[in-house]
Amino acid sequence: MSIVDPTGERSASFARVQQLGDVEPLVFCASPPPMVSVEEPVVFGDDPVADMYLLWILREVASAAIRLEWTLDSDPPVDLRSITHLPPPSRAAGTAAEIAVTAWRTSYRYGTFYYRVGPGFVTVKDVRPGVTHQRFTLSGREAVLFLTIANSMAMSVNSTDRPIVEEMIELGLVLEYYSSTIAIPYRMRNWPVPFLAV
Repeated sequence: MSIVDPTGERSASFARVQQLGDVEPLVFCASPPPMVSVEEPVVFGDDPVADMYLLWILREVASAAIRLEWTLDSDPPVDLRSITHLPPPSRAAGTAAEIAVTAWRTSYRYGTFYYRVGPGFVTVKDVRPGVTHQRFTLSGREAVLFLTIANSMAMSVNSTDRPIVEEMIELGLVLEYYSSTIAIPYRMRNWPVPFLAV
């Protein structure tokens, strides 16, 4: 991984990485760069575990408010409406991805699907295009389970928690993909200016 700006000079404000997965250490560093460019096109559909990991990376990039430039070279692994709140691809690598990239970029707006954590509760705002707009609060076991899912890359759900997870799936809070579950709203850590924009 090299941290360079487009002119080739070293910079803390721009990072260039080979693959989308290489963004992970930048997201969790003390001072993440405001912009990251991914050189290799992203291909979904080869491996369900890798797909979940890539969606998790996109979610964490959104949470860290990092501007991400990346290329999509396939259709998204899930219904596009469920992920339009995540950073969209900057470009399509092939004709198969062009429709998805155009739709994703058209629908994207920062702050359309996020959660905030309070003492013993989680508030969620969902105003993504194409879905029923909703705001709600999770508390008790629901909040604990949601945060457990949100704080893991992807997890399997036990039978005791299955009814709660089914309700979260119905609300669009979590996504079940093959045998893994991932929370899809990101945690709002950086408020945009003006804050009323979200």
